[in-house]
Amino acid sequence: SSDLNQIRYPVDLLIKHGYKIDINKDNIISYKSRGEAFDIETSEYPLLPTDMQPLLGVLSLFSRGYGKIVDNIYPSRIQLYKELNKIANINIIGNSVYYIGSDYLATSTVKANDLRNAAGLFLYSLKSGGTILNYKIIERGYQDFYKKIKYLGAKITINSKK
Repeated sequence: SSDLNQIRYPVDLLIKHGYKIDINKDNIISYKSRGEAFDIETSEYPLLPTDMQPLLGVLSLFSRGYGKIVDNIYPSRIQLYKELNKIANINIIGNSVYYIGSDYLATSTVKANDLRNAAGLFLYSLKSGGTILNYKIIERGYQDFYKKIKYLGAKITINSKK
Protein backbone atom coordinates (compact mmCIF):
# COMPACT_ATOMS: atom_id res chain seq x y z
CA SER A 1 0.00 0.00 0.00
CA SER A 2 1.01 3.65 -0.26
CA ASP A 3 1.36 3.82 3.56
CA LEU A 4 3.99 1.10 3.47
CA ASN A 5 5.84 2.92 0.71
CA GLN A 6 6.33 5.82 3.13
CA ILE A 7 8.46 3.61 5.39
CA ARG A 8 9.65 0.96 2.91
CA TYR A 9 13.35 1.90 3.13
CA PRO A 10 13.63 1.71 6.96
CA VAL A 11 11.61 -1.52 7.13
CA ASP A 12 13.74 -3.13 4.42
CA LEU A 13 16.89 -1.96 6.26
CA LEU A 14 15.75 -3.69 9.45
CA ILE A 15 14.80 -6.91 7.61
CA LYS A 16 18.16 -6.92 5.81
CA HIS A 17 19.94 -6.76 9.17
CA GLY A 18 18.09 -9.66 10.75
CA TYR A 19 15.14 -8.09 12.50
CA LYS A 20 12.08 -10.32 12.31
CA ILE A 21 9.34 -8.44 10.47
CA ASP A 22 6.45 -9.78 8.39
CA ILE A 23 4.66 -7.63 5.83
CA ASN A 24 1.30 -8.41 4.31
CA LYS A 25 -1.27 -6.32 2.48
CA ASP A 26 -2.67 -4.55 5.55
CA ASN A 27 -0.11 -5.02 8.34
CA ILE A 28 3.49 -4.86 9.35
CA ILE A 29 4.14 -7.29 12.18
CA SER A 30 7.40 -7.03 14.09
CA TYR A 31 8.65 -9.65 16.50
CA LYS A 32 10.97 -9.28 19.43
CA SER A 33 14.37 -9.74 17.83
CA ARG A 34 17.92 -8.47 17.92
CA GLY A 35 19.49 -7.80 14.57
CA GLU A 36 22.93 -6.93 13.31
CA ALA A 37 24.27 -3.39 13.63
CA PHE A 38 23.83 -1.12 10.64
CA ASP A 39 24.83 2.32 9.43
CA ILE A 40 22.19 5.03 9.40
CA GLU A 41 22.44 8.15 7.28
CA THR A 42 19.49 10.49 6.92
CA SER A 43 18.45 11.57 3.47
CA GLU A 44 15.42 12.77 1.55
CA TYR A 45 12.53 10.47 0.65
CA PRO A 46 12.53 7.66 -0.42
CA LEU A 47 15.59 6.95 1.76
CA LEU A 48 15.82 7.34 5.54
CA PRO A 49 13.63 10.16 6.90
CA THR A 50 15.36 12.24 9.54
CA ASP A 51 12.37 11.85 11.89
CA MET A 52 13.11 8.11 12.10
CA GLN A 53 16.81 8.55 12.88
CA PRO A 54 16.39 8.76 16.69
CA LEU A 55 14.19 5.64 16.75
CA LEU A 56 16.41 3.55 14.49
CA GLY A 57 19.50 4.97 16.17
CA VAL A 58 18.40 3.89 19.64
CA LEU A 59 17.29 0.50 18.28
CA SER A 60 20.74 0.07 16.72
CA LEU A 61 22.39 0.62 20.12
CA PHE A 62 20.84 -2.75 21.11
CA SER A 63 22.09 -4.56 18.01
CA ARG A 64 25.00 -6.98 17.50
CA GLY A 65 28.15 -5.36 16.14
CA TYR A 66 29.10 -1.79 15.38
CA GLY A 67 27.92 0.97 13.10
CA LYS A 68 27.58 4.66 12.43
CA ILE A 69 24.69 7.13 12.65
CA VAL A 70 24.87 10.35 10.63
CA ASP A 71 22.24 13.09 10.46
CA ASN A 72 23.02 15.35 7.52
CA ILE A 73 19.65 17.10 7.59
CA TYR A 74 19.23 18.00 11.28
CA PRO A 75 22.66 17.58 12.92
CA SER A 76 21.22 18.86 16.22
CA ARG A 77 19.36 15.54 16.57
CA ILE A 78 22.70 14.01 17.52
CA GLN A 79 22.04 15.64 20.93
CA LEU A 80 20.14 12.45 21.77
CA TYR A 81 23.38 10.46 21.80
CA LYS A 82 25.09 13.00 24.05
CA GLU A 83 22.36 12.12 26.55
CA LEU A 84 22.96 8.37 26.05
CA ASN A 85 26.76 8.69 26.01
CA LYS A 86 26.90 7.95 29.75
CA ILE A 87 25.37 4.49 29.27
CA ALA A 88 26.09 3.42 25.68
CA ASN A 89 29.36 2.53 23.97
CA ILE A 90 29.39 5.48 21.57
CA ASN A 91 31.75 8.11 20.24
CA ILE A 92 30.34 11.37 18.86
CA ILE A 93 32.27 13.33 16.24
CA GLY A 94 30.39 16.29 14.74
CA ASN A 95 27.10 15.02 13.29
CA SER A 96 28.24 11.38 13.41
CA VAL A 97 27.85 8.76 16.12
CA TYR A 98 29.99 5.63 16.10
CA TYR A 99 28.59 2.85 18.27
CA ILE A 100 29.08 -0.69 19.44
CA GLY A 101 25.76 -2.43 20.01
CA SER A 102 24.89 -4.13 23.27
CA ASP A 103 22.12 -6.41 24.45
CA TYR A 104 21.87 -4.32 27.61
CA LEU A 105 22.12 -0.62 28.44
CA ALA A 106 22.09 0.50 32.06
CA THR A 107 19.01 2.04 33.61
CA SER A 108 19.48 5.77 33.87
CA THR A 109 17.78 9.13 34.13
CA VAL A 110 17.81 10.90 30.78
CA LYS A 111 16.42 14.26 29.64
CA ALA A 112 14.42 14.87 26.48
CA ASN A 113 15.43 18.01 24.59
CA ASP A 114 13.04 17.90 21.62
CA LEU A 115 10.17 15.84 20.25
CA ARG A 116 12.16 13.33 18.16
CA ASN A 117 14.79 13.03 20.87
CA ALA A 118 12.01 12.18 23.33
CA ALA A 119 10.72 9.40 21.05
CA GLY A 120 14.19 7.84 20.99
CA LEU A 121 14.52 8.13 24.76
CA PHE A 122 11.14 6.43 25.24
CA LEU A 123 12.40 3.53 23.14
CA TYR A 124 15.58 3.34 25.26
CA SER A 125 13.54 3.50 28.47
CA LEU A 126 11.07 0.83 27.33
CA LYS A 127 14.02 -1.48 26.70
CA SER A 128 16.20 -0.64 29.73
CA GLY A 129 13.97 1.06 32.25
CA GLY A 130 14.83 4.40 33.71
CA THR A 131 13.40 7.87 34.02
CA ILE A 132 12.83 10.47 31.32
CA LEU A 133 12.94 14.09 32.44
CA ASN A 134 10.99 16.62 30.39
CA TYR A 135 8.96 13.71 29.01
CA LYS A 136 5.84 15.79 28.31
CA ILE A 137 7.54 17.18 25.21
CA ILE A 138 6.40 13.94 23.49
CA GLU A 139 2.78 15.13 23.72
CA ARG A 140 3.46 17.92 21.21
CA GLY A 141 3.75 15.54 18.29
CA TYR A 142 2.19 12.20 19.17
CA GLN A 143 -1.54 12.12 19.86
CA ASP A 144 -2.53 9.79 22.74
CA PHE A 145 1.09 8.61 22.97
CA TYR A 146 0.87 7.04 26.46
CA LYS A 147 -2.43 5.31 25.69
CA LYS A 148 -1.04 3.85 22.46
CA ILE A 149 2.18 2.50 23.92
CA LYS A 150 0.32 1.03 26.89
CA TYR A 151 -2.02 -0.67 24.41
CA LEU A 152 1.08 -2.20 22.80
CA GLY A 153 2.11 -3.60 26.19
CA ALA A 154 4.45 -0.91 27.52
CA LYS A 155 4.74 -0.67 31.29
CA ILE A 156 5.16 3.00 32.14
CA THR A 157 4.52 5.20 35.14
CA ILE A 158 3.81 8.89 34.73
CA ASN A 159 5.02 10.91 37.70
CA SER A 160 4.20 14.58 37.38
CA LYS A 161 5.56 15.58 40.80
CA LYS A 162 8.14 18.35 40.69
